[in-house]
Amino acid sequence: MTFSMTHKFEARINHLAEVMDDVENSVARGELSAPLGRNVMLCLDELLTNIIKCAEREKGVVTVELVVREQSEKLTVLIKDDGPIFNPFGEVKDPDIEADLDQRTVGGLGVYFVKQLSETYCYSYKGRQNIVELSFGLR
Repeated sequence: MTFSMTHKFEARINHLAEVMDDVENSVARGELSAPLGRNVMLCLDELLTNIIKCAEREKGVVTVELVVREQSEKLTVLIKDDGPIFNPFGEVKDPDIEADLDQRTVGGLGVYFVKQLSETYCYSYKGRQNIVELSFGLR
């Protein structure tokens, strides 16, 4: 059996908990390994929170579409939203993790973790939608 999960929701913080619960339940049912589930949850939390915060700033309705599925020895994550154009991998600078804490600028650490935890990551903008794609190895 291959794993698949889809959600379509308005970009509001209460929907984030539903997505996290769904991933946790998938781990509990043995559909995802615990380490993979944790990595996916951390990445989803970061990316979806960024979308939600941007939607709140714009004070508009932003729709998010999430598809997580197993295919070809990988777990792929596809996030689409119709909010303002935002490339987290191009617009967010990697933090200087070697700098002392009091010397670091705020921001960028979450996206840095996404880059470190996923095997591949990419952003595109098509059809008035931000599209983020991630992949994770299953083994």
